[in-house]
Amino acid sequence: MVFAMQGSVQIVPRLSDGPAVLSSNASRQFVLTNGTGSGQANGYHTQTLSIAAGGSETIDLRALAVSVLGATGTLALASVKQLLVMNLSAKTAVTIAPAVTDGWANLGGSIPLGAASTLSITSPVGGIATSATSKAVTFTNGDTVHSRTGNTTSGSATLSSLSSTTSLEAGMLVAGTGIPAGATVIAIPTSTTVTLSANASATGSAVALTFRRPPADVEIHVAGVKV
Repeated sequence: MVFAMQGSVQIVPRLSDGPAVLSSNASRQFVLTNGTGSGQANGYHTQTLSIAAGGSETIDLRALAVSVLGATGTLALASVKQLLVMNLSAKTAVTIAPAVTDGWANLGGSIPLGAASTLSITSPVGGIATSATSKAVTFTNGDTVHSRTGNTTSGSATLSSLSSTTSLEAGMLVAGTGIPAGATVIAIPTSTTVTLSANASATGSAVALTFRRPPADVEIHVAGVKV
C-alpha cells in the first residue's frame, strides 16, 4: 500500500503472527519522515509472497503493484531507504538475490534468510539506488521437492510400500494420482508407510508421488524515494 505521508513511516517487524514467532530482541524499528532528503522517504510498499518449494518470486522495485481504495497502479522507487524482509516460514529457508538478467546490483549478491528470520537493510541518507536495468530482487524457496513411489487404496488414508520415507515429515503436502488436493502427511508410522489427512480416491501400485513443505511466506516492506 502507498501512503501520501504527512507524518512518518514506521517499519516494525511483526513479533508474533502466523507460523513465525520472533523474539522481542529481534525487533527493528526505523523512522523515515515524509520527503526526499536525508532520513526521508515518500514511497512505501508492502506485500507477502507465497513461494512454493523449489520456486522463486521476483519483485520489481520500479514497478511495485499497489491498490488504494479499489484503484490499482504501480510505485516506482528511484532509491530504497529501507528494505525489510521477514521469512514467516517456521522451517524453510529462502534466498534473496538480484534477478539474473535485471538485478538490483546494490544488493551485493545472494543473502540467505533462515526460517523465522528477519533481514533489514537501511540506507537513510541517499538510499540504495535503482536504475532501469538494476531494479529486480528475486526470492527463492530453497526447499526440496521429494519424489517417491507408493501404493494407494481407495477410501484409505494410508500410503504403503513407499520407496522411502527418509526426509519426509508431518505437515508436508502430498500430490499424485488418487491423492485429494491439499492432502498432507499427518503421521509416518513405519519406514514404508505414511498416513494422510484425507483418503485416497483411487487404488494404484507404484504411484508417482511428490512430498513438499507448504509454501514459504515472505513479507516484504520497502520505503524509498519515488522516481
